[in-house]
Amino acid sequence: MSLNIGFGQESDKIDALNAYVQFLNESVHGLFTAHALMVISNKEVNRYIDLDSYILNNISNDEVQSNLFAKSDKENYTTFHTYSPMELKDISKQKSKYLDSALARKLNGHVNKITGILNEINQIRIDVDNFIQQHDLNDKESIYGVFEILENGVNLFSSYAKAHAQLADDIKKNSPKSQDIIASKANQLHSATQTILRNLRNEDDSNVQSTIDNLKSAFESFNSELISNNYNTSTYKSNIKVKVEKTIALMEGFESPGYVPVEHELYGKHYYYHNEIAKRYYNWSGPGFVRHLNTLLDDLEVDIVQFVEEPLIFKVMYPMKLDDLNTLKEPEKYIKERKPKTIVGNELKLSPIKERPQEDYVTIEIHDFDMFDRDSISITFNGQVIQDRIMISPEPYKFDLTLIEGTENSISFKALNWGIRPPNTFAVSYRYNGERRRQYVEYNLDKEQVLKVYLGK
Repeated sequence: MSLNIGFGQESDKIDALNAYVQFLNESVHGLFTAHALMVISNKEVNRYIDLDSYILNNISNDEVQSNLFAKSDKENYTTFHTYSPMELKDISKQKSKYLDSALARKLNGHVNKITGILNEINQIRIDVDNFIQQHDLNDKESIYGVFEILENGVNLFSSYAKAHAQLADDIKKNSPKSQDIIASKANQLHSATQTILRNLRNEDDSNVQSTIDNLKSAFESFNSELISNNYNTSTYKSNIKVKVEKTIALMEGFESPGYVPVEHELYGKHYYYHNEIAKRYYNWSGPGFVRHLNTLLDDLEVDIVQFVEEPLIFKVMYPMKLDDLNTLKEPEKYIKERKPKTIVGNELKLSPIKERPQEDYVTIEIHDFDMFDRDSISITFNGQVIQDRIMISPEPYKFDLTLIEGTENSISFKALNWGIRPPNTFAVSYRYNGERRRQYVEYNLDKEQVLKVYLGK
């Protein structure tokens, strides 16, 4: 009798934790639609500057439910596989009675925070659409208003990802351990891919090859277990196999040569690979293999806490053509003042030097410390142009210069434009002969202004 009660209590706990997993996964599904709508709005405003550069999709706010995270109020449209996040918020809280009270409070606190963020994201996609409808985008001043709203969307997507990870990690830490071998192998497969996605989000390239190797090993182990036990899972195995192999192939492409399609270049390498894996091969929207893992284990009647999906990254793409925007008047009316981003550690990320060259040299690193708004500069070293035009981004641009004996060794930076908003902002770091002795300076330049820095010898 007591043994049966124990099994019943564990089953109730797993069912309660799975309600939170469903809440997260359906939130990711709603965010997929929000992401698509905000990208379309971004392209809509860019179209007024770059004209024929963008082809817009047909989906609009009018076609989808009024709240992307609540039960659909559209007869022929829903975002969700099961219940909506707002419905699952209530369901998970009801089932939390089967959890330890301290754990229930903690998980429900995460849920409250996440639902607040989801409601703000839903409002953002409506606000940007309304702003575009109510303003003439041929009047370039209106463009600043759109970018301001979209940048708020970037912050909200980032806030959601952090809250999502906190809830997902707390669910996993408190999940009962399964003795089922398939479940164990599936967990390794899920964890290996989740690590890859989180590293891409954080732009952490320190262990790319090892994470690829871990994913390969986890999949081979999972696949072998299915075959050796003769499970009748050919459909699920096929779906999982295809998605995982494509994830591995994509990550091998990330490692070498790091190809990014032209239409995604402005978003950056990490953004492209993260969202390609999450959208096409990992999340339900693909449909990705996480959904198939959960379905497989459910059909095998393995009683475990299911696997969590990962949210997309949202970034703003700024227009290619900048000159039309440089004539804008009083942009501060449309863009709130932002504080410069903190440079973590203010340290250069340099590859180790195997052999020190004979000549003295200096390593220069440049990046935009403020909003990525397409600031461009030219660079001259000792009177010779070494870079005619470079667009400054948060991703550091790095190069070495050989110092010449008996010369002033000066480097000049000329601001070619204001980007989307003045002034032209960039930060310069430099280090002598690969040593830790270095300088770090942030600059704000007017258009056509030249800054000259003496490097010495």
